[in-house]
Amino acid sequence: MSERLEIPQTEVDREGHVLLPCELCKSARALVFRDLHYRRKAFCEGFPILLCAQCGNWAIPGNVRYLVKEVIQNAQLKGTFTAKFRHDGVSIDYSAYPPFKFSPIDYMFFPGLWRPNEDGALTPLFFRRRVLHRYQSDPQYDLHYTSNTYGTVVIPPGNHIPFGINRNDLVIMWLGDVAHLPEDEISYLRSENVHSDHDLASDFYRGQIDVEWDYESKERELLELHNELSERFWAEFGCRLCEYDLETTEHLKAFAEPALWTLKEVGHVWRSMNNVLVESLNVEGLKQVVRMYTADEIKGLKGLKLLEKLMGIAFAGLGAETLNPFFVLYDLRLVTSHKGSEQSRKMMKYCYERLGLDSGAGFPDLHRTLLEELCDGYRQIINAPISPRP
Repeated sequence: MSERLEIPQTEVDREGHVLLPCELCKSARALVFRDLHYRRKAFCEGFPILLCAQCGNWAIPGNVRYLVKEVIQNAQLKGTFTAKFRHDGVSIDYSAYPPFKFSPIDYMFFPGLWRPNEDGALTPLFFRRRVLHRYQSDPQYDLHYTSNTYGTVVIPPGNHIPFGINRNDLVIMWLGDVAHLPEDEISYLRSENVHSDHDLASDFYRGQIDVEWDYESKERELLELHNELSERFWAEFGCRLCEYDLETTEHLKAFAEPALWTLKEVGHVWRSMNNVLVESLNVEGLKQVVRMYTADEIKGLKGLKLLEKLMGIAFAGLGAETLNPFFVLYDLRLVTSHKGSEQSRKMMKYCYERLGLDSGAGFPDLHRTLLEELCDGYRQIINAPISPRP
């Protein structure tokens, strides 16, 4: 064990519940186990606390605080007193539930999970992220993201199961939600079930327990900005920015973080994003708008090159760098369509470089940085003043 932490008097005197967000930096805390002491007389070995990895601030969960107070009272009577926390000492009856891997300690000591009836329904289960692959790829299921770390999977016959994704990329579900699924679904979940890492930081926890709803996925934000720019094009130029077909509807369903960070899975997302944001650009409409400003030859221009031409003459103050992430997205579509070749490897390295990333950063950083840059590009175009027409 690490060096004992001194229990401040404020923790001893604290009343009521402790919240998961850190009071100092607002980052979500995780459940960890530490040795504590109070005035070098009361010793608590391996007790659960809520620790903020961001700033080091920590607090004692409400259901632990009464145990700590008992240790302090015994120390006051006996001079010194030591108590060891027993991980098997949490007595919740789970006999009615399927045999998943989980920690009753999470249920007892994470803020907001324990209930007086101690039914254990809000005991968190943890799974490898790849558990979501089945729900994203099999058409009999529906999977919807509310944000990048909160979503719902619909499992036949009509079971709506909320889930989260924590900071360690593990998927979280409540034991009570999955306990009554069909046996084959439980078997599948058990095959991807892992031991708790005692970290519930996610919009899933914020929405389910803290009832906070001030979030959305980056993919949803990207679509909203895309739609906002489309509305501006129509208002300013009487032109549709994009032309969609029936296939676009299917591509819109893929606007979510991939279940697995493999080239196959993330490539499917990039290809769908490219179809909606780039391939659907209204070439004839954009040409009409360009001709409102210039008589330059534009016969060979299409898609992004045409939009780049328009931005240079119609959107004051915007340069080619605004569309850089859109060109990166287009190239990523090409990379995933011709994977394995030396040319595709060089192009992938170039995509990382243009987003300011090291080529070893990995697909999660590449995808999330791309989303940020795409959103920023849309904001620049939406907010840029329109140049007067000649």
